[in-house]
Amino acid sequence: MVSYFTRVVLKIGVLAISACWLTANAYSQEHLIGAKNLKLVGGYRVPQLAVGSKGKNTRWSSGALSSRRVDGELRFFIHHHMHTGLIYELRADGAVGAAGDPNDWPLLDPVQSWETFSDVENNYFRGGPRGVLWDESSGKLIVSARSWYRNPDTPDWLLTIDPKSGARERYIPSVSHQIYGAGFTRVPTQWAERHVSGQAIGIAAGGYDTLNSSLGPSLATISLEDMEAREILHFPVHGGREKVELRDPNYFGRYLQDKTGGALQWSFPAENGVGYWQAEEVNGGPAWVEHDGLSGLLYAVATGRGTLDYRAQTSLFTVADPKKFYSPEGAPNRGASKDTEFANDPPGYEASVLYVYDPDDLARIASGELKTWEVKGSRFEFPTHGIHGRPMGMEWDAERERLYVFFNEAWGTRPGSRFFPVIAEYEIVSNIDFRPGDFDRDGQVDARDFIFWRMSRGQSVTPGEGADANWDGFVDEADYVEWRAALYENSGAVVIPEPTVAALSVFAVATLLLSQVFSR
Repeated sequence: MVSYFTRVVLKIGVLAISACWLTANAYSQEHLIGAKNLKLVGGYRVPQLAVGSKGKNTRWSSGALSSRRVDGELRFFIHHHMHTGLIYELRADGAVGAAGDPNDWPLLDPVQSWETFSDVENNYFRGGPRGVLWDESSGKLIVSARSWYRNPDTPDWLLTIDPKSGARERYIPSVSHQIYGAGFTRVPTQWAERHVSGQAIGIAAGGYDTLNSSLGPSLATISLEDMEAREILHFPVHGGREKVELRDPNYFGRYLQDKTGGALQWSFPAENGVGYWQAEEVNGGPAWVEHDGLSGLLYAVATGRGTLDYRAQTSLFTVADPKKFYSPEGAPNRGASKDTEFANDPPGYEASVLYVYDPDDLARIASGELKTWEVKGSRFEFPTHGIHGRPMGMEWDAERERLYVFFNEAWGTRPGSRFFPVIAEYEIVSNIDFRPGDFDRDGQVDARDFIFWRMSRGQSVTPGEGADANWDGFVDEADYVEWRAALYENSGAVVIPEPTVAALSVFAVATLLLSQVFSR
């Protein structure tokens, strides 16, 4: 085993790793929820639920999530698999598992399931269920469809199911499922009555994973009685740089040409420390939280960092091994093997970001004072607290005062494997004291935190946010010292170069990739 990891380190060591930019904008509104307000309580494991001869299972769920209570019993609704069309109801038989290893969390029990949207899979539309919401007022389950990438719209993309009678009804919202059809959120009643004529059902998605979707999170409001949607968040795909949602600038966009050689009109390089939404994804829907003076509309966003290339055709277009990808010896990759000048770019990897929107700003959009793209979200590293996998759909349970988050690939049936989802439970608190040096809020002090610090150095931030370990509102070498001490305490007697040494970049990326090896 030692020799294997040695080979991995040597392979990484020969790469000339260049620095990649990382930034996070801090929020100024005291009432706005941030990463420091999300405390992990524990969670539940989602069963595999293998279906059919090929055993399609929940590993490939879209991340849709909703919940209800039946005689005091907590139940969840999830989307089963991207191609089965099934929605499952799962029951929590007992207390939530304590924060820690998700493999130790209790397993949810299946109660019932429904096949949805199979009747619209025909020559002009191919898609399936992507969002799910339990509507307590009507006693119905609401399901939204979304087509796969290049397929055209279908009008009747919203469905209700009565769990008692099995009755179904199709609806035709006034907006496109490509933009809004991948998730739901419950809009607080008071806000809905004041700003959108009582429409308390939020249809929400956004992200690159379907053609002509929003280049940022999206939100519109409807009700079952009124399908004339009020659009709140929408960053139009052909609107130009000023209409794109922002992101951190730590990416090398090498894919600014599409497969035919034409420019990608929706892709903009980072400029002056500002990044622009690329191939980010929003899976499963956001959560609108109002609790003890704190509020916010929360989206879990998957983002690609490091080297990105359209020709890679990976999730988020990340290039994990640029040295191989931009090499004549590499596998066929639509011409990228000729671009050897990019071989020393940093490896691409996936990260999870929490986008938060202020309800007061959303009200200004609803009133017409602002356009749907003129409000930018506050961004934080998503506080996974050590849970592996991607945070996806979220739901706020106002009655229990808990936030539920669907994570994919978080637990496994074999030691070391992480294949199947969990539903994590968070509580909203006034402030969490993260471990010193844990700048990316994942519960670990490691190379990701160094990368965060290295590319945030010199920035003024809200005290205690981002890579500001000593709470002085400025990211500098003093914060690096805090990270180094925490890493030494966490890892033992390891040799850590000074921040001015170029080899530290190689050390950081090597440690980062080794941590990914250990976690899989």
